[in-house]
Amino acid sequence: MKNKRKKFLNQLYALRYFFLIAFFFLGANVYAWFVYMSQVNVGLSAKIRSWNVMFEFHDEQIMEDVIFDVAELYPGMSEYSNLASVHNTGESAGAFVYEVKSFKLFGVTYDTSTYTPAQLEQMIENNYPFVIQMGKTDDIVSPGETESFTLTINWDFESGNDELDTQYGESAYTFKQTYPDQPCLQLNVVLSVDQVNS
Repeated sequence: MKNKRKKFLNQLYALRYFFLIAFFFLGANVYAWFVYMSQVNVGLSAKIRSWNVMFEFHDEQIMEDVIFDVAELYPGMSEYSNLASVHNTGESAGAFVYEVKSFKLFGVTYDTSTYTPAQLEQMIENNYPFVIQMGKTDDIVSPGETESFTLTINWDFESGNDELDTQYGESAYTFKQTYPDQPCLQLNVVLSVDQVNS
């Protein structure tokens, strides 16, 4: 009986030490968890600026590609003018850029598989008797503002180069006789706005 009692007391002491050590480890882990959570929560506070830019062409929202279809080209034509808009409804300014992706003149396509965007733009602006001008109203689209990309085309009766006027005038006439429903010129421009860090 004495041995049983002694054995029981030894087990009770051992159990007491076991619970004491278990409570110590549990308390240390709970403390460490609270310290970790308070440190993590401190680093999560930040102000995020909204970023929202919309492109519009002919009163319809578009992604980034704008395709200008010019039905007719001929010497003495009325000025062709068209534009695409970009609206910045966010809180950050954006850098507004454009790039010529391709153009199709009288059924012949010139694109970035053969030329760089800069070469395409150079060709469009310098190789023909008609004058094609592309431009932006501003390089930056500020929050709450609207900017635009504009395409204008003029072909005077006398461009100053009779040979080119005749060559491209005949090409335009032949193309319209053969393909009356297709545009003489189709220009594909990619517009983009990249957020400006401020």
